[in-house]
Parts: sequence; structure tokens; C-alpha cells
Amino acid sequence: MRRTASIVAAISLAVSAGAQAQNAKPCVTAAEGEGLALYVMPDVVRSASQTCRPHLPRTALLANPAPLIAKFQAETDAAWPAARAAFGKIAGDDVAPFLDGNMAKPMISAMMGPMLTAEIKPKDCPAINRVVELLQPLPARNAAALFITIAQLASEGDKASKIPLCPFEAGR
Repeated sequence: MRRTASIVAAISLAVSAGAQAQNAKPCVTAAEGEGLALYVMPDVVRSASQTCRPHLPRTALLANPAPLIAKFQAETDAAWPAARAAFGKIAGDDVAPFLDGNMAKPMISAMMGPMLTAEIKPKDCPAINRVVELLQPLPARNAAALFITIAQLASEGDKASKIPLCPFEAGR
């Protein structure tokens, strides 16, 4: 139990410190970012659904996300190595040893979903549902790649990103 508490504390501190020390850390490659997106997407969709379900029609995809969650869930094991590398870069060297254990996987996904959806407001739910509906027909890997490519483009210039993504590379 103490080990679990230590891991949770270390990961929590690393996530909050990650944004502060972002310039000193290596950037997350597109492949690592895509792995991270694939790995956390089931929990992100689940968390967004919990927030948005009361504010959407019953027929909305976020009101009934089980098939979408299952599609992303099927990719999580294969995505873990890239997700682990991305999270190691975000969190830093102090947390890297904790990422190799079996306990890190469920803790990271459990933390990231709520953390990434914490700022969703009810007024945002229809637009978020629309984005999810547009991503739904894509294979999970393509949806993750699109998400990371947009994040790379959005983080270029003066805007600081929560995830230190490497700049977009044409012809990738």
C-alpha cells in the first residue's frame, strides 16, 4: 500500500511539475503522443461522457459511448510502450522507474481521463460530441494521429502546450 501511495504521489507531482519544467525536457514525438492518446482515450471518453451526458440528447454518442470506448480499449495494450515513453518525457526522470511496474498503467489512465476533461463546461458538450462523432468512424490509431497532429499545429508558436510535443514534421 505504501508503494502504491508513493507511486501516486510521484506521478501526481511529476504531472504538475511537467508543465513547469517543460523547456528542459525532451519533446514527445508524434508516435509517442499517438500512443499516449490511444492509451488514455478510453478514460477521456468515459470522463467526458460522465460530464456531458446530462447535457446531451439521449442519442448523442457521448451519451452512449460504450462502442467507442471499446474500440480504443482494444488498442491500449499495444499503445502502452509509446504511452510510457511519452509520459516519461512529460513527468521526468524521477518518475521513469515507476512506469515500468504493473501498477503504473491503471494509475496513469485513471488520472489522465479526469485531468484532461476537468475543464469541460456544459456549454462545450455539443461541440465535443460533434468532434467525437466525426472521429468515431476512423480507426482508433487514425483518430489518435489526427488528435496529435492538431495538437502539434495548435502548440506551434507562442502557445504553451501541456504536453511538450515535438514540432510537426512534414512527410512523416
